Parts: sequence; structure tokens; C-alpha cells
Amino acid sequence: MRDVTAVHLAVTEGDLADTVPLLRAGGFAVRRLPGGGVVAEHGGTTIRLDVVPREQAGLRRVDMSLNGPAKTRHVERLGHSTLTVGPGSHAVWTFAPNGVRQALSAG
Repeated sequence: MRDVTAVHLAVTEGDLADTVPLLRAGGFAVRRLPGGGVVAEHGGTTIRLDVVPREQAGLRRVDMSLNGPAKTRHVERLGHSTLTVGPGSHAVWTFAPNGVRQALSAG
């Protein structure tokens, strides 16, 4: 892995309200989404925060760039998450809400 390029989190409305000023202070350009979430971008990194009830809060997805390209797609299930590497120079790690087991996707 070279860099984290994007992170997607599900947060409460209160946590979002506390986090947006910190993102702006850190130099992120923040735009609001329909439904109350935000997308913050800065320096090649994107952070998406969606508003959910507390019991649904948590990490949803991490996108990463790789040091070099993977020739084929490789999928690993890690607990209640799925790490998909390639093809190409990217990987995506998705997380199911509240420990729900994810089905392997074909895409």
C-alpha cells in the first residue's frame, strides 16, 4: 500500500457537527450532501461522512493506492470486511455495518 486515498465513515449528526470544523481547519474543502452528510477533500484524500443513528455508526470503506499494479483482482474476506486488491494500482476495503457478514461482490 502506498496511500489511503479515501475513507467513508457513518457517524451521528452530533459527531458530524463536531468534525466538520476540524476538517475545514485542516484545509479540507467540505461540501454538504443530500441527507446531511459531507464530502471533504484535500491533498488527494477524500473523506465521506454519512449521518446515521448511533447503532449504525462505523467505518464503511477505505480506498488505497498501491505501490505497483496488481495484474488480477484478488478478494480476501477478513472477519466482517472484504479487501479487494486490483486489478491495477488500487485496493478497496469494505466493512459491513455492525458485524453483518458481507457477500463477495462480482465487481
